[in-house]
Amino acid sequence: QAQQFHEFGAEKDKTEVIYPSVATEEFDEFLSKFRMKEYNFYTEKFGFRNEQIVLYVGRIEKRKGIQHLIAAIPEVINQIPNVKVVIVGPDAGYSRTLKEKMDTLGVGGHVVFTGILSNLEVKKAIQDADVFVLPSESENFPEVILKAAYLKKPIVASDIGGIPEFIEDQKNGFLVKSGNIDDLCKAIITLMTNNELAR
Repeated sequence: QAQQFHEFGAEKDKTEVIYPSVATEEFDEFLSKFRMKEYNFYTEKFGFRNEQIVLYVGRIEKRKGIQHLIAAIPEVINQIPNVKVVIVGPDAGYSRTLKEKMDTLGVGGHVVFTGILSNLEVKKAIQDADVFVLPSESENFPEVILKAAYLKKPIVASDIGGIPEFIEDQKNGFLVKSGNIDDLCKAIITLMTNNELAR
């Protein structure tokens, strides 16, 4: 990210990158209360029982790359028939386009749009998901990546913006080229079928 400023003429010795953070005390309190709960958020909220959850959290807009996640679903279903893709966040006018794409691909039964959730519900959704995916086309440094990492979720994210400054490919997550459906499919399937890698 700093490199972009340097390219526009900012002086290196006068540039400092300040990364976002999460309130660790808030998350530790959440974990102390909900880690041992017997119920699952997705069972409680949607009646899911044995589904495997791929989660996206963020605004529903084109630059977030959700269309690439939708495009990946058919191949993921071939390998993991009980998969559900849960999309959390406010609609910025793009959900209709996504639903039309879902209808074309015949995957509507595998996708749930939750709309806006409370902060507590977002934490629960992340904690009980199997894989967290951020397939963006454009990003700075998304705070939600930190939340997913703090809750120890397997992460698949695009190798753009500030994301590679936090995610090291196949170390603390999987990085994929933005818009590459095959890479996105492979990363999701690998993490959902390999418990050792997902840890």
